[in-house]
Amino acid sequence: MDSEIKKRFKKKLYSELDALYNEKSWDDSNDNLGIYFFLLESKGKATENTFNRILKFKKNKELAYCYLGDVAKKLFDGKKRIEAATFFYEKALEHNKENTDVLWALFQLNFNPIYFITAIKIDYKEKIFSRISNNISSISPGIFADSRFNKADFETIKEICLNKNIERRHDLLLISCYYLDDFDFGINVMNKRDWVKCEIVELYLDQGCIDLDYALKKMPFHSRIKHFKDDKKGIYKEAKTNSINPSANLLIQCAFEAGQYNDVLYLVENNAKNRLIESKEKLYHILSSLYLEQK
Repeated sequence: MDSEIKKRFKKKLYSELDALYNEKSWDDSNDNLGIYFFLLESKGKATENTFNRILKFKKNKELAYCYLGDVAKKLFDGKKRIEAATFFYEKALEHNKENTDVLWALFQLNFNPIYFITAIKIDYKEKIFSRISNNISSISPGIFADSRFNKADFETIKEICLNKNIERRHDLLLISCYYLDDFDFGINVMNKRDWVKCEIVELYLDQGCIDLDYALKKMPFHSRIKHFKDDKKGIYKEAKTNSINPSANLLIQCAFEAGQYNDVLYLVENNAKNRLIESKEKLYHILSSLYLEQK
């Protein structure tokens, strides 16, 4: 979508969007006819004729409503984006309840697990594994907390995640195991992963299935250090010894904050052999040298 058009629309500079009244502009971008529809709507003008134009191009109401949902998702921001896109996507579902593109879009807008379970079941039945893989990578366990899924739903999710045709499936597999009380299986899955999302690890930790030491080993570095609070030396020790280490520049920062100035000098100078040193790293090197001279 043209960023200038979106900016003018957001600022209600409607007089600067008069070009959209020209039908030729609709050929310039696939979005323009949809933006024209929302322009009329924002000005309180009738949109029926414009919708019929969209219907003519898209061939049926399902695709016409999908198109308006897609445009709304790009044109608006915040609450308006969610409300407008959801309205048109749900209108599309009235004409085809098994349109998983729409179901996944609705899930990403609202994080309603009903859209999720419906979409994943349909795509799995149709063996559209790539679409499942693309949509499950950012799943958070929080969305299932009040989902009222039954055991059969989580068994279906687990079955899907055990299919090797599904990529990026391990987070969702761990979540399904948790809700099925299949903790041993979940821990076996966790054992094979270098790291696991903090919120998933914490589910198993709160349940008493794993201890804090194990949990810390599986968390990403930024999540682990929260448990050390202000213990800078402890944070640095964790950064050095854990298999899931932070970036080189963050390790240098941890060393400096822990007062390990000799380590800072070594790390900066060693990294300088392989890459350009950032200005912040140079500063840590200079300050560490000064602190060591004062001792």
